[in-house]
Formats: sequence, structure tokens, C-alpha cells
Amino acid sequence: MEAAREDRDLSLGGNGVFNAAVRYHVDERTAVVYASNVSEFHDPDYPVPAIERMLEGEAVQIPPRVLPLAQQQLAQYAGRYQSAAGAVLTVEAKSRFLRVEGEGQEALSFVASGLWQKDVSLEALNVRTAEAVENSRTHKYDALLKVYGPEMTAERLAESEALFWKKRHDRYGDYVRTRILGTLPLRSRKFVSRTIAAIDFERGIVYREYLWTPEGKIGDLGPIVAAPSSRYFPESASCFVKFEPAAAIVSSRICLEKNDAGRTIATIALGERRVELKSF
Repeated sequence: MEAAREDRDLSLGGNGVFNAAVRYHVDERTAVVYASNVSEFHDPDYPVPAIERMLEGEAVQIPPRVLPLAQQQLAQYAGRYQSAAGAVLTVEAKSRFLRVEGEGQEALSFVASGLWQKDVSLEALNVRTAEAVENSRTHKYDALLKVYGPEMTAERLAESEALFWKKRHDRYGDYVRTRILGTLPLRSRKFVSRTIAAIDFERGIVYREYLWTPEGKIGDLGPIVAAPSSRYFPESASCFVKFEPAAAIVSSRICLEKNDAGRTIATIALGERRVELKSF
């Protein structure tokens, strides 16, 4: 019977900013020594899984060559782009790349996983989250309590939600609107989905995530610093790619070009299918 593969982390650690480790593959009698300014080993930008696949002889995709573009060239693509169905991509120009956020189920799915798609079950959670936010804002705690598990009490719910709105009103001013960015599936036994809500106030935006249990209840929620986003690096003057180092794949690509009317069109290639979004 073949012996089980044995890998050993002989030494690893970090300080919350940097990380380093020595990993020994016993069967192959090889050691991997690496250091990084990425603090978390499970970070999707961490290339060690792909490097170890290469050491085992597997062919992996090499990051595409990046074309350095001046800030002015990147800035021309900044803005908001909307699909025919209403999903929105927000593009922000950074020093070397474009930062992209998604609003609407298809757009958020694209930013998170490179897939422009809807899902009935995820859309249902978007609707339920919008109702939960509104019931919280208007102090309809009895209705809100129905979407929580049995461990939540009416008194605790009323206290925490009232405090949430008071703090945000004091800091950001009057409430303007709620935008449900979308829902992302999770690989967890405790929580199966994560819905992101953007709550607009007069002087700022507050992002809040709602974590759903397998029973269809809100199991946890809380503020997050920013909406989910992805980095797209230029492979040409008008096309940008998202490369995932851990998986060693180009997961998605966006091309932005002006049409005859001077309007910028964002095109996403999904195999043979293409999705176009227009600047607005």
C-alpha cells in the first residue's frame, strides 16, 4: 500500500505585515523557502500554491506581461458602466491598475469569481436583505426578528439595530438609500451565503454584510470597510486582466474602448459569450 504523502512546515510565522516559511516535502526530498509581504497564507494573491505545483512538474499559467500605462491613460477609463439588465461596474484608476467593484448580482459575481451570472437563490437573498435593512431602519423589529435564528431576542435586536442607525446618522447625516450589491456563496457549514449592502447617507457610504445560515436565517452581520473589488492590470492599452496567483489563472478580462459616439464601452469576454456595458 502506497504511503501517504507527508509535507511538513518546519518553520513559519509573520508579524501581520510580512510572512515567511520553510516547507519540506518529505517524499520529494525538497524544501521550499519563501518570504512575502502578504501577511496571510490563504490570501488569493499568495503564489506559493502555484509554485509548489510547478515543483511537482505541473504546468501552470505564468502571469501575463503587464504593459505599464501612465496614470493619465488609466484615468480615462475611470467611471461607471451599466449593462442592459442594469448591473453596474465601477472602475477606479490606481497607480498601476484599475480597481473594479460590482453592483447588482451579475456584476458582484463577476468581480468575485469572474462569472457574469444570476442565480435565483442568491437573488432571493438580495430581496430578503433589502427588506431586513428597511425593517431595521424603520424600527419594524417584529418583522425583522423573523429572519434571525432562535438565539436572537427582540430586545437585543432592537438595541443593536437602533444603535447602528444612530451612530451612522450622527457621523454621516441623513439616510439616502440602500443598494444591495449582491450575494456571494460561501464554502462553510455555518454560513452558506454573504450578502453585501451599501447604505448611502448624505456624507458617506456604509457597507454591511449579512451572513446566511443553511436554514435561511441571518446568522451574523456587521460593517465592512469597503465593497468587494478586484484589480485589473493592463495587458494592452485598452484590455485589462485579473490574474489569480494562488490558482495561476487569468480569471477574467475587460476591454474598454470608445465607440463612434465617444462613449466608452466595457466588454467582458466569457468564452464565446460577450457582455457589454456602457459608460453613464
